[in-house]
Amino acid sequence: MGTMLGLVASVVQTTRVAADEYSNNKPEFSVALSAIDGQQDDGSTTWNIKTQPGKKFGGVVYIQNTSAADATFHVSVEQGFTNNNLVVGYDSGHNNDSLAKTMDLRKIVKVPQESVTVDAGQTVYAPINFKMADQSFDGTVVGAVVVTKDVPGKAVKKSGFTNQFTYVKGVKIAETDKQVNADLTEAKKGRVVSGTNQQVFQLGVANNEANYIGDMSVATTISKGSQTVLTDKQTNRQVTPNSTFTYSVPAEKVLTAGKYHYHVKMTDEKSKQSWTFTGDFTISAAQQGQTTLQRTTAFIPTWIWWLIGILAAALLFVIILLLRRKKQDDEDK
Repeated sequence: MGTMLGLVASVVQTTRVAADEYSNNKPEFSVALSAIDGQQDDGSTTWNIKTQPGKKFGGVVYIQNTSAADATFHVSVEQGFTNNNLVVGYDSGHNNDSLAKTMDLRKIVKVPQESVTVDAGQTVYAPINFKMADQSFDGTVVGAVVVTKDVPGKAVKKSGFTNQFTYVKGVKIAETDKQVNADLTEAKKGRVVSGTNQQVFQLGVANNEANYIGDMSVATTISKGSQTVLTDKQTNRQVTPNSTFTYSVPAEKVLTAGKYHYHVKMTDEKSKQSWTFTGDFTISAAQQGQTTLQRTTAFIPTWIWWLIGILAAALLFVIILLLRRKKQDDEDK
């Protein structure tokens, strides 16, 4: 309780400015989760909860507004899903039909105050209430507390666009210790989708079990007759429980009309369980004619570009701080 009160009482000293002076280049807020009943990882910044059927419990998310203007935040708890880059996203309603109602966060969680206004330099909290279904489940529920800073209607768009900032804090819920193994199945046969600028191999895959794969590798080979025309390897991929996704690989060159064979192997590097998907598809002359450009470099997933951008921004921020500190030291001398 002492920690919780300390967080609530924390205040950042600022000079208040007009509410429409919205920062385009930094979030100017932070979030933290309180302790919660059933927490399995002491000191963790996320909720990893072991609970039981029918139980009611709750926690809070603290929102600290470090900007010089009042700000409004939207708070929700969203189910995890697998996006097409095989990275976890958080947006309820994207799971497949294998998700049991007892594991649907929209039925488990209530956020009494979804819109929270925080004065400049202040910290407030938003309660989050859990009510587990009476029927038990095996496996894991994966989701997150999502806090998004609203963009003021009169936000200053100095660079012609406005960023919107979101923080997520992971939530995992389990009731039993029974091991549930992932079960990846082919939801849609492999094919190549042709566009003006690119051809993309797509394979629909479903995980119909309540098991989270945190480290998956994927090896793909596409051949035409005896000739291999496309290879791709991915590592550190994730698959959420009860999710369906489209695994996509852009072609390195224009794939000409004809019959092709694909071989995709997905491996859970922790359990060493693997799944292999094979099949054939045909590219018509009309499909080939739609594509005039192709991938000229090795495929790099979108999430890697995002990571590079974040690291570059962080490095630039550190450099600016060091330069400012050096300038201040020189002035003090």
